[in-house]
Amino acid sequence: MNNSGRAKVLRYFHNKGFKSIIVYFDLPNDLLKDRVIRTQRSKAIFRSASSFLEVLEIIIKDPNNTAGIIQQIIAITGTRIR
Repeated sequence: MNNSGRAKVLRYFHNKGFKSIIVYFDLPNDLLKDRVIRTQRSKAIFRSASSFLEVLEIIIKDPNNTAGIIQQIIAITGTRIR
């Protein structure tokens, strides 16, 4: 779900009286690497990446380049943004 979709869902539930809690996950890179290496998830979503580790390494390489990372992941998965 994209940013505007998440905001729409939050607004809906806030209007119904719900409260939200935002959680920031700052997991260590070693833990993330271990988890993606052991994953049993299908890699069929990737067009050019060979593994989830390859995608994670793109993110770790330059974590402050959010727009660039998103574009690289889109290229790897073959996803289209509307």
